[in-house]
Amino acid sequence: MLDKIELMDLLVKQDVTRNSVIKLSKFILKHHEDVRDLDLELRKFAKFPDLATNDNLHGCLYALHYIFSSKSEYRSYFAVGLAGSVKCMVRSLREGKSAVVEKLVEKWKRKAYYPKYFFDELEDECEEESTLQKEEKEEATIVLVPKNDNILSALLKTFFVMSLPFFFKRTHRFAKLFYFFSASMCCVIRNRMNTHVEDNSVGRKTIRIGAPSVYTNNKASDDRIMWKLWLSQHYLSAVTVALESNLLDSIMTTNNSMNSKDLGTQTGFGPRGIHALLCVLKSCGFVNSSNNDEWTATSTCRRFLSKKSPWNWRNMLLGSKSDRHDKLMSVLRIDAEKGGVGQSWEIGDLSDSQAIIMTSQFHAHSVNAAHSFAQTVVENQLTPKSVDKNTNQASLLDVAGGSGCFSVSMALRCPSLHCTVFELPVVAPHTRNHIDRFVSDLVERYDHDGHDVEIRKSILGNRVCCEEGSMWSSTEHWPKRQQPYDAVLFSNVFHDWSFEQCKRLTINALNVLRPGGRIYIHEIPLDNDNDSQISSLLSLHMLIYTSEGAQRSSHCWCSLLEDLGCLDVEPVPSVAGPFCIITGLKPFGV
Repeated sequence: MLDKIELMDLLVKQDVTRNSVIKLSKFILKHHEDVRDLDLELRKFAKFPDLATNDNLHGCLYALHYIFSSKSEYRSYFAVGLAGSVKCMVRSLREGKSAVVEKLVEKWKRKAYYPKYFFDELEDECEEESTLQKEEKEEATIVLVPKNDNILSALLKTFFVMSLPFFFKRTHRFAKLFYFFSASMCCVIRNRMNTHVEDNSVGRKTIRIGAPSVYTNNKASDDRIMWKLWLSQHYLSAVTVALESNLLDSIMTTNNSMNSKDLGTQTGFGPRGIHALLCVLKSCGFVNSSNNDEWTATSTCRRFLSKKSPWNWRNMLLGSKSDRHDKLMSVLRIDAEKGGVGQSWEIGDLSDSQAIIMTSQFHAHSVNAAHSFAQTVVENQLTPKSVDKNTNQASLLDVAGGSGCFSVSMALRCPSLHCTVFELPVVAPHTRNHIDRFVSDLVERYDHDGHDVEIRKSILGNRVCCEEGSMWSSTEHWPKRQQPYDAVLFSNVFHDWSFEQCKRLTINALNVLRPGGRIYIHEIPLDNDNDSQISSLLSLHMLIYTSEGAQRSSHCWCSLLEDLGCLDVEPVPSVAGPFCIITGLKPFGV
């Protein structure tokens, strides 16, 4: 529990001396689980210039700098959790014309603790957001049309056509009445399927829809070709950087293999950067590796990329360098300083327009994987199970669930499953819109009116919802339930963060799981030889666009779960696409 009196006493006495800075940093680290309360108290303090002097605020920022620079395992956690108070303090110091804060800001930008534009436009996050006006939507009654209506109508129409000759022959009057009744039924059903009914007495429109289709051919949802198309942008820059930095030359000039540490020393690249680059070169067929991290050049590399080869392509490739080459080279230099290249979403700093774009993009590259994930879970009998015999309703927490497509796919497959998507406050409204739109897009529509919310409710009810918060907060601030969750899902989450941060998230997930509950880690693993091109290019993409992210092997994630005591840990390849589900059960008695 945060001692606010002790914190305020520290803040009032805070200055830029070493003892004062370390004392405040230790207090912050001690109360890391109360980061939300820390952020709120620091904001309040920074808002009162009569109380907070420049020395106080400088000392606070130096304490955070000490944590960022010396406690790498907490860097992203506090950068996100205290982003609002950092803005308030920097704003107050800028109003006081402080030159010291500008030097600190420049250092943070250079080290990529925060994105370069994070401090350019400081909005007052201490004020509450104004209430948004909501447009009233016309209510509608949704009627689910069974799929066999089409078949029934076709059979009745066929029967009607075949019965026409009997009207012109001598037939018993009861038979004629039966034929007439069948013809009438054909017309009624046909009319019912092609029109919607207006009920003027209650002002509601009846919308006719078909049941959502969740069963498709596995081959249809295999989107490997799209992953390769999107990630192919990194191929040329990876090779040109390897040539310009003499990485490939270092491997080719020796008759023996070289390990990644020696290659990093010769090129000046850090461990994360050199490993990502070597994995891409391996997927291209230019280098080979052993289990001991020893790398050798292939005959293809020596023929086409060696300076000594009369058949080499070097001049053409180096003459085709683009902006991506310069960006990758810059990122590798920054990564070597263990700074990483941070992005705004890593610290939860997103504008509404950025949240809309990112949610739509993540939905596009996740929706096919979500379909395959749900099918894989069901076919391998890995669905969440409830221990409550009274309700038999299982629960799933979808952490950083983006557009909610994984929760929707699971809820459609599992009728008794309730899913909660856990997302940032700025993203959550767009997540809810995507959930409604996605369900509506999956059903067969017999009209073209937009009633996504009503359709979603008719199909799923309230079995998929979205809760707001930060996954980096303590589990006390995670979405609450009367009973612990039966399952927790991390899909395309762990590759954005360091291994230590992923371990922290896994521990939090186990804390909100019931004993025997299931955890899912859904990633594209590096040790899948069939998809080495996709996984290696995606790992390079993580190097460029995250501060500490990388693709890792399924063995790595299995070891993580086993080390934390999980039972029945296993990697399960997806029925379609390059993904793999690493899953395990929370042990009993924990």
